[in-house]
Amino acid sequence: MKCLLAIYMICANALVLDYSDFGPQAMAYELIGFQWWQWENPCCSEPDSIYNIKVVVYKDIALNEVKALFPVNPEQQQDYRYLEYSKAVSYLNQHIDEMPSLLKETKRKIVESLIQGTACTNVSKKTEVRSRLVSTEP
Repeated sequence: MKCLLAIYMICANALVLDYSDFGPQAMAYELIGFQWWQWENPCCSEPDSIYNIKVVVYKDIALNEVKALFPVNPEQQQDYRYLEYSKAVSYLNQHIDEMPSLLKETKRKIVESLIQGTACTNVSKKTEVRSRLVSTEP
């Protein structure tokens, strides 16, 4: 029971989105970094490279807990950027007129997920979170 409660609390406090949900790199880089692997030297990137960078928006959970659940792993090409809820919403409010349809939808996802508790809808991520929590219990 303790494990299930922990899963719910973590899933209700973090939402994983794509880098592109925050607009183009020219607009988003100051908030979430550049759109290439954070462990890679930008001078060596191919111009047409596509990077699967995820942004974890979190609320009412410590950053170190979020990083433990969604670790950056260069070997598996897992690149996460971490963004606290109020900073995400502030950024979206500031830029919403520049890309209304995209940024309104991103804001809707964040607000609905982290205020109403429907985050962590990715089944594989739930399984990963569950297995990590189960393995840490004695």
